[in-house]
Amino acid sequence: MNIFKNYSIKQRFLILFFVCIVTFIGFGIFALIEFNNLVKVTNKLYNQSSKVSDATVNAKVNLVKINSAINDVILASDSNEIQEGINKVSQYENDLQKNLDTIGENSDDSDTKRNLQDANNVLSKWAKPQRDKIIKYVQEGKKQDAINISKGIHSDFVSELELDLDNIYANSLIDQRNLVQQSNALQSSEKITLFLTLAILTSVLLALFILIIKSILVPINSLKDHMINISHSGTFEEYEMDQNDEISEMAKNYNLLIHKLKTKLWINNTQNALKDEMTGSLSVKELTQNIINFLSRHLDAGNGTFYIYKDSDNKLILKSSFAFTERDRLSNVYEVGEGIIGQVALERKPIHLKKVKESEAAVCTSTTFGPPLNVYAFPLIHEDELYGVIELSSFEYFDDLKKNFLEEVCNVIAANLHSALQNERIKQLLEMSEKSEREAHKISRELKNANVELEEKQRQLQIQSEELQQTNSQLEEQQQILQQQSEELQQTNTQLEEHQLQIEEQSRILSMKNEELEKSKEEILMRTKDLENANKYKSQFLANISHELRTPLNSIILLSNLLIRNGKEKFENSTQEKFKVIYNSGQHLLRLINNILDLSKIEAGKIDLNYDYFNTEELIKELKDIFEVTAKEKNIQFILEDQFKNNFYGDRDKISQIVRNFLSNAFKFTDRGTVKLKIVRDNRDENNLIFSVSDTGIGISKEKLDIIFEEFHQGDGSISRKYGGTGLGLSISSRLCELMKGKIKVTSEPEMGSTFYLYLPLTLSEETSTKLEAAVTTSLEDKNKEEIIEEQIKNTKTKKLLIVEDDKQLIQSIKSISEGIGFATLVSDSGAKALKLIEEYKISGILLDLGLPDIDGIDLLKEINELLKLKNTYVPVIIYTGMDISPEQEKEIKLYTDRIIVKTANSDERLLDELTLILHKVNNEEDYRSIMTSKINKNTALNLDNKKILIVDDDPRNIFVLAAALEDFGAEIVEADNGEEALRELESQSADLILMDIMMPIMNGYEAIKKIRSSSKFKNIPIIAITAKSLKGDKEKCIAAGANDYISKPIDYDVLITLIKAWISKD
Repeated sequence: MNIFKNYSIKQRFLILFFVCIVTFIGFGIFALIEFNNLVKVTNKLYNQSSKVSDATVNAKVNLVKINSAINDVILASDSNEIQEGINKVSQYENDLQKNLDTIGENSDDSDTKRNLQDANNVLSKWAKPQRDKIIKYVQEGKKQDAINISKGIHSDFVSELELDLDNIYANSLIDQRNLVQQSNALQSSEKITLFLTLAILTSVLLALFILIIKSILVPINSLKDHMINISHSGTFEEYEMDQNDEISEMAKNYNLLIHKLKTKLWINNTQNALKDEMTGSLSVKELTQNIINFLSRHLDAGNGTFYIYKDSDNKLILKSSFAFTERDRLSNVYEVGEGIIGQVALERKPIHLKKVKESEAAVCTSTTFGPPLNVYAFPLIHEDELYGVIELSSFEYFDDLKKNFLEEVCNVIAANLHSALQNERIKQLLEMSEKSEREAHKISRELKNANVELEEKQRQLQIQSEELQQTNSQLEEQQQILQQQSEELQQTNTQLEEHQLQIEEQSRILSMKNEELEKSKEEILMRTKDLENANKYKSQFLANISHELRTPLNSIILLSNLLIRNGKEKFENSTQEKFKVIYNSGQHLLRLINNILDLSKIEAGKIDLNYDYFNTEELIKELKDIFEVTAKEKNIQFILEDQFKNNFYGDRDKISQIVRNFLSNAFKFTDRGTVKLKIVRDNRDENNLIFSVSDTGIGISKEKLDIIFEEFHQGDGSISRKYGGTGLGLSISSRLCELMKGKIKVTSEPEMGSTFYLYLPLTLSEETSTKLEAAVTTSLEDKNKEEIIEEQIKNTKTKKLLIVEDDKQLIQSIKSISEGIGFATLVSDSGAKALKLIEEYKISGILLDLGLPDIDGIDLLKEINELLKLKNTYVPVIIYTGMDISPEQEKEIKLYTDRIIVKTANSDERLLDELTLILHKVNNEEDYRSIMTSKINKNTALNLDNKKILIVDDDPRNIFVLAAALEDFGAEIVEADNGEEALRELESQSADLILMDIMMPIMNGYEAIKKIRSSSKFKNIPIIAITAKSLKGDKEKCIAAGANDYISKPIDYDVLITLIKAWISKD
């Protein structure tokens, strides 16, 4: 039992202090008393016994002096000496008497007093009488009588007096010994008493101190153990304490914190669960039903209704409900301002009704029927627009926890409802677009037929006009004949008039046809505008899909990259290989998504083709790595057959994309059997190369073969289809094939499998041949030298310099330097070729021109950096360019290299000096390793200790992967789901850097960045925007809104770390 539980810690220590003070005062008083007793004994020893013994000794001395003085008187020769001796005798007698008086004053012993009395008696009998006799005899000259008295009676008296003094002295010594023994005994007893008293008092104080400390530490340790149990178990429980002190106040505050955490956790968990209910491709009906079911069940509501606001009618229509029973007095449609539903929509504020007693609003079950006690209705508002009203009725009270939850989720529900309505609108527009496109095709065919007919009629009119002109000339020539033949002329005129009438009629008909044609053109223009709008909506739809695809893809690529980088010591090589397969597959999927988003470019004919030589065996290996795991998982035999085994001139990426589409479909629609990829020269036309993919899957019916190459069409496009997919793969493949002057064929039978053929031309065009001739840097006369260079390039031990430049004279100068030092030289005039050379060979140095025809130089520099990091190597890069570089571009370039040379009249000499220095350094292996190590450490030395980074994203997966990447560097992560929450977090705690997603509900990234920049408090915080890179102009919009930099999903780990390092260091 804790006797101090009702005392505060201050009071407890005051009690302890008071007890200590009282104890020490009592102990001091006791010690003073004992010390006083010892002083008394000591004083007695000093003041009595010592004085008695000293007086006795002095008395004996004076007695000897008296005898000596009497002898001097007896032996004196004159009266002066006799008088002087008498005076001395008198003085010594007085001193002796004082000594005896001193003994009497300081002695309490009876023996001593008796001996003193005897000494006084002897002195009184001896001193005066005997002294006077001796003096008288001496004065009378009777010295012999004086000597006789002195030796006789006087000597007896002296001996008796000495005996008494000896007895007194002996008694004083005995008293001294007794006092010393008493003092020692008293001192020993006082020591024991003091030590015992001190021990007892110390024990009491120690016990009291332990008791008080225990009364403080026990509840603190109990509270600490309770906190540890909570941290281990993860369950929030309040702590009960039967005390009334500071610790109990701590416990109360702790319980209040636990209550708030439980409340916050419940709200977050319930909100996340609600978000899960709202995710996926849901219709408005499915979405509203899921929401009302979820809210009713989690908030213990007996009834629930979900009303959708129709702006066109200004009415609220019941869309979904929970345990709702229709009644006469309850309507499914409300106008704004009508009833509670209408009033909530009008005020745009929630309404809470308590103690409802109207039986018409009763909750009906199979066992009970009664009115709910509480009704809570709240509006759904997104971007200041009303989208609906939700009403919940319950027997239980809607407390603050439930109200706060509903206030937080109403915006999320409104945003998702807005998205669902927009998706339905987009679907409707897509359907309208397809319908308009079909109608446009139909009208176009009709117009073509009308134009053909019109052209035919115009041709006939022209013939008739020529015939008329010929007739007129004949009439002029035969005018005289006609005059003579008036009857014939009259008849001819009649015929001409009739003919003229026919021409006028045909002209009128032609005018009517022209008017119809103009109307048709206007209608076609309107249809074209509708098609443009439809394409715009389609692009927006693809952008939304891009965002949804990039979000999980971002997690896959970034986490797999982290596992590859950080898991070398934790995982086996086989596991590392699996991580690499996941990462490579994510990269392939990213390229596929980018190609899908470029569908509009393909349709407009603006897609770029990058032709170059590649080996078909490398393509076969790449496809095997991608699909081998899928084949093993589905237990399908994957056969790869390359009968060509040679270099092919074409766009490798586009060809790989088409074949991957074929293989992906083959594995998707094949449950057992085989999938075969075959590359072979066309037997019927040797100028064609055939890539064929065969499977033993479900096959395609003949009526579906014509539509599988159309956008958004599949062999099985029903809602109950077994296989997924967008229906864009074959459409994109067909368009890409047309761009490469090839063709695609397919043969298939249901349940027998399918075979897709890709035919591509092997013959090089004249333009291609010219380019190849221009690319040759060595002549036939230098064939032997070229063979030596090729052998050096193939030799893995030879260091290689890559030149990405189109200036042949400069290339020859650099080659002469590099080959003189012992380097092999690789030359590329395009970015794509440079990347392939870096991937194929181990490069020791790079000279890069930023002005390339196929790719931006800075983007190429980034890709080179990423490729070298994947190869875990460092290569020095020199930038040699004639472009005007802005400060922003220079800063971005210096993230990857600090060697920038701008082309001028004298820059070639500086370039050659810089290149020579680097090549000599690289040629020394030890120096090269030291350069690599120092450079890599410099680029990767990122320390985020004590740095707080705010991540703003509505998807927790994105937050997780970003936090996982940055926490390894010591960063403290702060999370926010949307722009409004990010602003609240910044108000409560500052941040060193902000990662801002753009597409978010409630407040998107653009708005959030603008609000942050409008505040003087936060305007200097670096902001890196994160977008899906699905629409053109995203980067410019982010920078215009106030972002410092920009990164696209899926996020590249190295680019992310580089950007953060740059802005954190600048900050």
